[in-house]
Amino acid sequence: MTVSGKTFKVVRLNAMEGNEEMLTVETIRKIKLAHGRDEKSIGQIARDFNLSRNT
Repeated sequence: MTVSGKTFKVVRLNAMEGNEEMLTVETIRKIKLAHGRDEKSIGQIARDFNLSRNT
């Protein structure tokens, strides 16, 4: 995922199995809107969507 020219590997946290899951197009859209329109930080978005952000 690229936000403001920075590339991030986004991994949904799965406490039960510890496996990585694919993000849906809808979730990616919500993340982009949260960053662009709502001006949320990447860290805040990660907390809001229960995502891990690996840089």
